[in-house]
Amino acid sequence: MRKRSVVGLTVVALVNIFSVMATYFEVQYNLISKLIYSKDSMSGSRIELVEDGSYELVDGDYDGKIDESHKYDVLGNLVFSKLDSDYDGYLETKVFFGDGRSTRSLVDTDKNGIFDLVFLYETNSKQQAIKFIKANEVSSNIQIYEMDFGFPVKFEVNGNVATEEDFSKIYNR
Repeated sequence: MRKRSVVGLTVVALVNIFSVMATYFEVQYNLISKLIYSKDSMSGSRIELVEDGSYELVDGDYDGKIDESHKYDVLGNLVFSKLDSDYDGYLETKVFFGDGRSTRSLVDTDKNGIFDLVFLYETNSKQQAIKFIKANEVSSNIQIYEMDFGFPVKFEVNGNVATEEDFSKIYNR
């Protein structure tokens, strides 16, 4: 009798192990299925695998230049996106994500390689816009717009920031 119960427990343990393994392989299969793409030039997109996840690169207007770049972690979660909103070949906007929602956006409005406009989000709604303004060669300031339902409702000029690079470093982390 004791031998049958040990065998029964062993069978149950093996079934549980195989169930966990099947779930693991199903998750891996689903992730890989997301990453499969056509190399057909008509698709306009491709996936590049990297050590810590993958990138989805999209050429939305089929001009040979990347218009969207989406970074995914190894679990398939979206980490950030870079966007070219005017299709000129320059990815001027970077959107960060956390828990499936956008947390902040950085924009390089003058296309000098340094972000000078920041949008901070709360539950996917813009709560604050912060803009670096260079007043002259020695002076600059930050304009802060409080947002309500995505529209500015309050405005203030706040303090000095030495350079546009300093401003960008604060938010691009």
